[in-house]
This record gives sequence, structure tokens and C-alpha cells, in this order.
Amino acid sequence: MAKERNSSRWKELMADIFELPRDVIMNLPRITIVGNQKVLLENHRGIIHYDCDKIRIGIKGGELIISGRDLQVQRIMVEEIHIKGFIQSMHFEE
Repeated sequence: MAKERNSSRWKELMADIFELPRDVIMNLPRITIVGNQKVLLENHRGIIHYDCDKIRIGIKGGELIISGRDLQVQRIMVEEIHIKGFIQSMHFEE
């Protein structure tokens, strides 16, 4: 665990020194939201649970939970997931 924290700190320092985006250097999720109708999630670790009311997606450090109505995975690729529907909430869990 200590080794992982040191690696994370090193990556943060490098991102700051070279002015690089932290999400790219640290493999953090990037979320693009279009109103309450679409979500594009980059740097995911796969779908954990999926139904029309809730989608749980693995991300670095935990899960992203999207709740709503008529949720659909429009497209899933190695690095990104596109979700559409009526999005009511999103939150992170460790």
C-alpha cells in the first residue's frame, strides 16, 4: 500500500512539473456529462451491475454509480463507456 501511495505521489509530481493532465498520468476516470441525458466515462474498469435504473462501473479506487430511468449502455469499448437515459444522480464509492 505504501508503495502504491509513493507511486501515486510521484505521478502527481510529474504531472505538475510537466503540466500534464492528471487523469492521463494517473489513469483517473474522466466523465463528460451532457445535461441529464448522456454520460461518457473514460478510463473505466468494466461494468459491475447494469439495469434500467442503476449502472455500477468499476473505476480506479472504487465504483461510479449512475442512477436514473431508462438507462442504456449505448457503447462500450476498452477505454470508454457511453450511457444514455434520464440521469438522476451519480456518486462515487470506495
